[in-house]
Amino acid sequence: MRPVRLIPSVAAAIFFSLHASRLLGPTDPEAPVRGMPGPSLSPMTVDVAALPDVPPGYCAPETPRQVERGPEPRVPRGLPVPPGARIRLESPARGARSRPPAPGSEGLSAAVAAATPPIDVSFAALPDNGVTFPPDTNGGVGVSQVVTMLNSQFRVQDRAGNASKTVSIEAFWGKADSAFLSDPRILYSAATGHWFAVILSGNVVPAGTTTPDFLLAVSKTDDAGGLWDIYTVPVGTTAENYSGDFPTIGFSKSRFVVQVNLYDHLFGDFLGSRIYVFDRAALEGGALVAPTQITTTEFGSTQVPSVAADPDADGMYMLEDWNGNDPSGGLVRLFQITGPPGSESLTPIAFLGTPERWLDFTQTDNFAPQSGSSTGIATNGGDIGSSVVFRNGFLWAAHTIFLPADNPTRSAVQWWQVQPDGTVAQRGRIDDPSGKFFYAFPSIAVNRDNGVVIGCSRYAADRFAGAVYAYRAAADPDGTIRPELALKDGEALYLREAPKDDRNRWGDYSAAVADPLEDGGFWTVQEFAAGGGGLGSAWGTWWGHLQGEAPVMPTSHFDFLEAPPTAGIPVRFQDQSAGGPIAWAWDFGDGTRSALRDPEKVYSQPGPYTVTLEASNRAGSSLSSTKIQVAAPAGRAAPRRVPPRTETPRDVERPH
Repeated sequence: MRPVRLIPSVAAAIFFSLHASRLLGPTDPEAPVRGMPGPSLSPMTVDVAALPDVPPGYCAPETPRQVERGPEPRVPRGLPVPPGARIRLESPARGARSRPPAPGSEGLSAAVAAATPPIDVSFAALPDNGVTFPPDTNGGVGVSQVVTMLNSQFRVQDRAGNASKTVSIEAFWGKADSAFLSDPRILYSAATGHWFAVILSGNVVPAGTTTPDFLLAVSKTDDAGGLWDIYTVPVGTTAENYSGDFPTIGFSKSRFVVQVNLYDHLFGDFLGSRIYVFDRAALEGGALVAPTQITTTEFGSTQVPSVAADPDADGMYMLEDWNGNDPSGGLVRLFQITGPPGSESLTPIAFLGTPERWLDFTQTDNFAPQSGSSTGIATNGGDIGSSVVFRNGFLWAAHTIFLPADNPTRSAVQWWQVQPDGTVAQRGRIDDPSGKFFYAFPSIAVNRDNGVVIGCSRYAADRFAGAVYAYRAAADPDGTIRPELALKDGEALYLREAPKDDRNRWGDYSAAVADPLEDGGFWTVQEFAAGGGGLGSAWGTWWGHLQGEAPVMPTSHFDFLEAPPTAGIPVRFQDQSAGGPIAWAWDFGDGTRSALRDPEKVYSQPGPYTVTLEASNRAGSSLSSTKIQVAAPAGRAAPRRVPPRTETPRDVERPH
């Protein structure tokens, strides 16, 4: 990430003058931001099979020190909520729950008595190459291949860990060893059998590095060790002098989306966010492409695109950590990519959140403790750093948070399940209120049964930095996750501070994916502090696989939050079914239906209605019905959706 100065540069002033009339003009906080046509791009082809193999951890003697320059960037944090914006706070029944750990378990993240399934396959991904840090841990899993892509190397292994190809990251992207490449991302689509990857590309200059482009690669087949088409995508024009940072990627059935934070590469000022929307079929065919470019200045940074895990899911959403300590509560913001192909817009949906606040950053660079040194490890900020998963009609995400909000003494992981309309289905945390264990850099995966795995780093003063994972089944109580287990224990003290940077760099993210072969299992790749092997302090990366639990028969049950229901006023229904259903079919008794878990319904007329819910998963389905009496509105008062505005001109939807 890039630093941000408090005094804007000339380049920043030019940027805002060019974009303010189009981007800052709308007073409606939910007004779409329209995209503009981008340049036409054609690919070059790289044959990974023909590239020279190198040993894992090898780097060429001429390779420069590969570390992201500058101090921790002051990207926009703690953003205010614009007047008139819609805020949807979680129901108390959907919030995080915690309890003391089970005997023998570590940490206080235990929420249910059931155990997290064990790792059944485990092997090394890629080791430290001695000059590159942080590794930016990332990887993907195909039907027969496990692929690791770091800031240092690209590696293809089979499901037992046997390597078939290891190349330098520069060779994979067709760049010279002197190029500066950072922030790799890679995804596999089981629906079409293609791999997608992105990395920032720049040059090393006396002032640091510039990243005026990003590279986008798409495999021609499901073989990651074969042919790839690689596109060079400019972050800005020559006149704009923009530099990009921290790209995030996602796809739907028809679109592939890249989001990049924008900076002035001479002074480091944060300028905004740019979103590139590609025609997915054109990319997979290696065709000429012209992405729609959506540029924003008022939406902060790091809006993470969703990854559609279901083959026919064509909605494209984006989720952003907004402000963990807003007066309304801890908030994230949900957006959707809307509009026809080639004319897309970014449309805000809602702020969604919880009364349980957190802080998005700390004032301490090396916040997490480790054994053997008073120098801790940097945990960065609270951005959503890894993929947002879109599965079974829900969005899932995880990010680092700092607790308590008024004066953080520990870092934790927070995870979300969100409906596309902005309703919080549930939220939970991996947290140790005693402050012994710190957690950071999470990634989340969801299987077809809504089983969930979260992988992350774990730190403590009495041990070396290692990797853990935790599991929840769909049938587990809302807001809970089972006790974490070790994926890979730390092996040594970790000290890797860069010149002119006091941070002991770690991260910047990790990866977890549902297994595309069996779709009940999970894979995760995480970072750990490795034994030096002659390097001194070193990082390592490690893969693990586990099998999720089979679903159980659901038992349908529901309630409604507004009592008594009144015609013309929304009634919010809440699913309370047991057994972990993943699909819901509501019949409201007036000829209308919904497939949402927690739908909102407005009855136009008073009277009796029979509401029926069918809750289902792969194990079966269950029906329940309730008769409700909808009252007539009192007098002729206008229907209302939210409490009347008082001092704060914002619509905050609070559950009863």
